[in-house]
Amino acid sequence: MKKAIFIIAVFLFLVPAYCFAKTYSVQTATYGLLAKTYALRHFDYMEKFIKDSPGLYVRLLKGKRYLVVRVGDFRSYKEALDFTKKLKSAVKDPFVLENTKENEMLVLKEKGIEKVETVKRKSLKKPFTESVITKPEKSKNSFEERVVYTIEIQTYQKLRQAIKEYKRVEKLLSKEDLKTLRIERHGDHYSLRVGAFSTYGEARGFLKNYKDRLKGLIIQAKYGPKGVVLSYKDTETIEENEDTSQRANQKEVEQIIATVESKLDDEDFGRAATLLRDAVKRWPENPELHALYGETLLNMGFATNAYREYKKAVELSPDVSEYHSGLGYSLLNIHMERAQQAIDAFKKALEIDPENVDALEGLGTVYVSIDRRDLAEEVYQRLKEIDPVSAKRLRDIIDSGLEIGQ
Repeated sequence: MKKAIFIIAVFLFLVPAYCFAKTYSVQTATYGLLAKTYALRHFDYMEKFIKDSPGLYVRLLKGKRYLVVRVGDFRSYKEALDFTKKLKSAVKDPFVLENTKENEMLVLKEKGIEKVETVKRKSLKKPFTESVITKPEKSKNSFEERVVYTIEIQTYQKLRQAIKEYKRVEKLLSKEDLKTLRIERHGDHYSLRVGAFSTYGEARGFLKNYKDRLKGLIIQAKYGPKGVVLSYKDTETIEENEDTSQRANQKEVEQIIATVESKLDDEDFGRAATLLRDAVKRWPENPELHALYGETLLNMGFATNAYREYKKAVELSPDVSEYHSGLGYSLLNIHMERAQQAIDAFKKALEIDPENVDALEGLGTVYVSIDRRDLAEEVYQRLKEIDPVSAKRLRDIIDSGLEIGQ
């Protein structure tokens, strides 16, 4: 009996220890949130690297400011460190990280299986509105500008998003209903709409006919060629009161934006950049072109040039949130690029003189600025054996933090 009680006691003692044992992973790369393309390439590279290592897996994770690639779930620090040594010839600066709740992140990919997509830009879908106005007059010309009841399927910030949905919806509609399918531009967003009904009842009947295939909101709005970016009918040949050269100019800009956004979806950044470089020269006062150029340059790794384009977009349209966001990411990527250059310079100095106090203190400071306090701690341990005064300064920086741009 005593023996049984002893065994149970040992079991109860060991199980919690096993359940709460520390685990470790190896972080092999860190990227800005807009550099998903490069993060995915590194993920694929690591997946191939570990394919002959049973029990290992690679993850692409998303935090608040960075995308990271991590490998493994090691039961001991030594096991993770041994794997890190194997990576030295294939990956630059891998490091061991203890897995804790504090550093849990959103899993984007794991072993090549897509879990979720990165954060999408906000949809500007409008709430349902049922206005009561006088009945609009019927018109023989379906493209004459008039107030009608229409179906708003969705509203987007990007033209390419609207075009993608347009192509899906056009396959659902009858040939007659296709005649009123269009994308309209309103300020800085694009609305996908269909129908031009004289009464609310007609619009409701239309939705009822497509209830299993189409969703949308019934709204009242002006309907006509003005503001239409893409429609089933070619509206460019219709006579309009506005200056024809100005309208043709606007159409050309819209076509360039549509082409560029298609190239961005295909990750053909080089072609997109070429189109935009010429476009911003022709239309220097168009903020959307500058913002798109900034996005393209950021994806290509030219953060400083991207910053200039986003800055111009903000100057032209200071009330567009997306432009300010792009400006912020440009600054973040510039900081990351300069930080890596500084790290390389300090490491080179330490190769020549491993006890260079200035280089050690500088290296630790840069690590803190990019949220790598684990590496800064390692530098601190080396530095305090050589120069306690410099080590104390680094200790203060590690404890208090260092804001980007200081």
